[in-house]
Amino acid sequence: MSIAPKLVNEWNIMNLICFEFEVSSLIVELASAAAAEKGLVFDEAMEDRLCAYSRAVAHFPTAIKEFKWRNGWFYSLSEKAIAQGKPDPCCLHTAWLKELKIV
Repeated sequence: MSIAPKLVNEWNIMNLICFEFEVSSLIVELASAAAAEKGLVFDEAMEDRLCAYSRAVAHFPTAIKEFKWRNGWFYSLSEKAIAQGKPDPCCLHTAWLKELKIV
């Protein structure tokens, strides 16, 4: 099941119900990619905190024009890996961006 259709009018996927498997999977995927790229170590409760934060700011407007500084960095990791013949570290993220015709 893809949640991408739900995102057409609501770009900030963290505003969705954070207990859904798909959103949790995306959080883990993006955190893993960031950790690998920057040598970061995230606390175990990071996923829960991100969900709580997203609920707290659910009323903030977001837009596709914010792609560059919201999701663009993760997509650049995908582009770099693919160009090097490596697997996409953010394959779910990339798939949703493509499904929404953002990339």
